[in-house]
Amino acid sequence: MTVGNWAHGVFESLRCYQGEFFLLEEHLDRLFASARSLGWTPPYAREEVTRRMKEDFARQKEKSVFVRVTLCRDWEKETYGLTTNIIPKKEYPQTYYNEGVPLATVPTRRNSPMAVSPQVKSNNALGGVFALEEGRAQEAFEPLLLNEQGYVTEGTICNFFIIKRGAMRTTPVYAGLLEGVTRNHVIRLAAGEGISVEEIPLTRHDIYNCEEAFLTNTSMGIMPVRMVDGRQIGIGTGRITKRLTKRLEEEIQAWEKRVDNDQN
Repeated sequence: MTVGNWAHGVFESLRCYQGEFFLLEEHLDRLFASARSLGWTPPYAREEVTRRMKEDFARQKEKSVFVRVTLCRDWEKETYGLTTNIIPKKEYPQTYYNEGVPLATVPTRRNSPMAVSPQVKSNNALGGVFALEEGRAQEAFEPLLLNEQGYVTEGTICNFFIIKRGAMRTTPVYAGLLEGVTRNHVIRLAAGEGISVEEIPLTRHDIYNCEEAFLTNTSMGIMPVRMVDGRQIGIGTGRITKRLTKRLEEEIQAWEKRVDNDQN
């Protein structure tokens, strides 16, 4: 498949441990949903994708890696390709988790759900490139994109949450954001911890006046936020953020232990 055709692709990034994948079914659900949304009919059954992924990474020297599975379509030949690759693991300084990171809202708007749906996780990320450059100009760890109505949606590679009066809040998917696998998992963890979860459109005013804020994605897990647009958010890493981070880390460790036990 030529380089020019890689823009016609959908992908998923997953945590892999000894050839097993964390939240595999949820990631495959989104991969195939993205393909269907584009009108594709790839010749791969779900079981075949799973088998190929496990075969590709079962013999890796490193026990724990992050991987990307990409499904591409060659428009000229009407053929499909499936690739799996190791993603270089990005190590974030521990100070980011201890103190939180700064964010900035940027001029670039999130794709309208009526245009190219943000629900399609595709290789076409030009809007994100613009947003990243705008965020870097403000020395932000990650930009926050607004939708056409001015509601905060997400970052370029992560979902966004705030804590207000003890409740966890995040903008609903219909407002124009990717339904993150880690996002949904953290929502389930919060519910299991007895933390109220509200999916409501968030304004910048809501963010500037919250007690805590954090980002989620597969590689960073839960990343606390200390500042947005120069406004201090709480104390940086708040009590509920720490609680959810601990809960997620414990679950990943328990999953890795189960994989070890199953393979020994």
